Amino acid sequence: MSSFIDLAKTLDWSPLWISLKTGVVATVISFFLGLWAARKVIKKDYRVKSILDGILTLPMVLPPTVAGFFLLLIFSRRRAFGIFLNDTFDIQVVHTWLGCILAATVIAFPLMYRNARAAFEQIDANLVYAGRTLGMSELAIFWRIVVPTAGPGIASGTIRTFARAMGEYGATSMLAGNIPGKTGTVSQRIAMVIQDGDYVTAGFWVVIVLIIAFFAIFLINMITGRHMKNVRKWEVCGMKRLYADIHRRIGGFDLNVAIESDASRIGILGESGSGKSMTLKSIAGIEPVDSGHIEVDGRVLYDASDKTDLKPQKRNVGYMFQNYALFPTMSVMKNVMAGLGKPTEENRVKAADMLR
Repeated sequence: MSSFIDLAKTLDWSPLWISLKTGVVATVISFFLGLWAARKVIKKDYRVKSILDGILTLPMVLPPTVAGFFLLLIFSRRRAFGIFLNDTFDIQVVHTWLGCILAATVIAFPLMYRNARAAFEQIDANLVYAGRTLGMSELAIFWRIVVPTAGPGIASGTIRTFARAMGEYGATSMLAGNIPGKTGTVSQRIAMVIQDGDYVTAGFWVVIVLIIAFFAIFLINMITGRHMKNVRKWEVCGMKRLYADIHRRIGGFDLNVAIESDASRIGILGESGSGKSMTLKSIAGIEPVDSGHIEVDGRVLYDASDKTDLKPQKRNVGYMFQNYALFPTMSVMKNVMAGLGKPTEENRVKAADMLR
């Protein structure tokens, strides 16, 4: 133990700081890029999704040295793009800390992307539809509903991304090199001292990395566990007039509905699979319509002839989902406030009054 203490006093700690800085910056970049890419990819059709997924996941299955080779080809100061960056913006990637960040990001990004995509695909689509009918913007739905609901998967991806970025070795060695105090990371330091036969120093660095990794996982799990425990105001009013002429074909099923009523309450009866829910979702704007006309209280929501097709957020039509579609990461109060707009004190009072 005394030898370890003496070693700690004389040790060059720069590899640790470089690794931590690289891991944090690469994780932040991968986090936002991973969420953005996952959100975009899951909306594509199967063929496009397969191609994009293969491209984005490729660095995870390639040997890191191969990824580093391609990065070196792109950013080398002897190549066109590297020369352009250097001459135009005075940016150098090879043998710099920027190279460490870039290599770590490329290698760690697929872990963030894959975890985020898997988490997003498990979310009940009705939660998104509910947010739209409550007038929430797509951006608000993503950050207030989708991301919190997918929180455990995103947190897992963030942990793995940080661990992978901090421990990156192959691509970093190829692109950034091993310059002490500049690009020399812990992984490179361990490999170097082992080559010199200094197993005591190598063991010390291994212990440091194990401690950091354990506390990072413990801290994020604690935070995650604790958390797992549109501005237009809505008015509660009855419908005065509904006119709906809806036509849609799905496979071998044809939905043809014609409704015209001045009653504030109407009932739609029919056997299972006859299109009752689809009709209501079409009026709310959740399901698309092939042709027809939808009008509520004199306000046109959809018209095929003049291509009017208001988004669910603009229709101001509520929809009661069969599985309730309550946002699981929000309290009862916040679920009510989601349809009132911004979380102001005035809306808090209104929500509290509704719950009495």
